[in-house]
Amino acid sequence: MPSPATVAARPSPPPPAELRHGGRHAKNPLDEVVFGAMCASLPRVPAQTARMAWAVDRRAVRPLLACQLLTGAAAAVLLATTARAMRPALAEGAVSERLRQALPALLVIAAGAGRVASALAS
Repeated sequence: MPSPATVAARPSPPPPAELRHGGRHAKNPLDEVVFGAMCASLPRVPAQTARMAWAVDRRAVRPLLACQLLTGAAAAVLLATTARAMRPALAEGAVSERLRQALPALLVIAAGAGRVASALAS
């Protein structure tokens, strides 16, 4: 163990180094970004992405676009059918009668949900 005189004689470590960089590339481009301006630019991102994908590989974009449109249409049908099934299910009356009225819509929902899930997974 060092003596107290030896410990007191040691110089203290230097302060941490500061790295500074100057020049035209030293400025952080995100320093001047305003949240509202960044949010306003978001709607342009899908269009830019679509243009880039189209320029890179049109053959791959066509089936992907078709699948997206079909999946969207299937989701719209499922949402409309769900709304149709909920009307009798939430109405007044006997439960058996309400379920009997909602059954056709519930069958469409059950069949379509599996197909949409499969399309989304693939």
